[in-house]
Amino acid sequence: MIELGPQEDLFWWEADDCQCKDKDCRAPLVTFKNLTRNEVGGTCGRRSWTAGDGQRMLSFSLFGNNPEYWKGLEKILPEVEELYPGWKVRLYTNPRHYAAALCPLLHRHKSLLHICDVTNLPSPLGNLSNVHPMMWRMVPLGDPQVAAMMVRDTDSQLLTLMQRNVEEGQSFEMTGTTYFQVSRREKEAVGGVAAHRGRCFHLMRDHPQHDVPVLGGMWGARWDTDPAFTGKLRSLRDKMIAMSVGKRKYGLDQRILQVKLHDFVFT
Repeated sequence: MIELGPQEDLFWWEADDCQCKDKDCRAPLVTFKNLTRNEVGGTCGRRSWTAGDGQRMLSFSLFGNNPEYWKGLEKILPEVEELYPGWKVRLYTNPRHYAAALCPLLHRHKSLLHICDVTNLPSPLGNLSNVHPMMWRMVPLGDPQVAAMMVRDTDSQLLTLMQRNVEEGQSFEMTGTTYFQVSRREKEAVGGVAAHRGRCFHLMRDHPQHDVPVLGGMWGARWDTDPAFTGKLRSLRDKMIAMSVGKRKYGLDQRILQVKLHDFVFT
């Protein structure tokens, strides 16, 4: 159950803006109407809950000490605004660890960015800090407030930086692995999901090294207008989360997606 204080004691990531001095970040005194803890539902927190129904979002996990993981957001957020107008970004993390980086981003992108505290999510999710961090970004699956979601990686710039490489069919090197930038080609692929009202999935693979059924940061789903399907997705999400409790092994999320999500999609 999400822990909420009085209006003047909002956590900085739960406010409509935040003010930071070095690593000391706090919410403005006047932000939202007061909500009791039982009045906040959904799968993120107060700001996402008050954003209402029909949300479309890109969902990310943030964890670890590599600056590339949060620095990538500085490029991703404006690119999302350009190529996915009307969509939100949800960032699942422990925001206390990244205040100096995330508070300025929230200040600049307050209408876009929702930060979700994985130690204190709305009931019945609660504290997911013991869940494999790559699984945090799957939490919106089956959320009745959400119409569509895409799961992506913070260290893989979504959109325009390598757009020319994609258009020219080129690749680029990062930490010894060859990647292809998704960019506008991604937008075209996702367009079918965005246009389709009802229930559908998109799973993307566009490189010879993409040799698993579901890549952890290249899939998405849409489920609005189908309440029964929403419940099935929520049940699927809960099963996948349960499989990752207490585990940190690299690639576990993709194995869980293969066993659970892939089979769900194609059966």
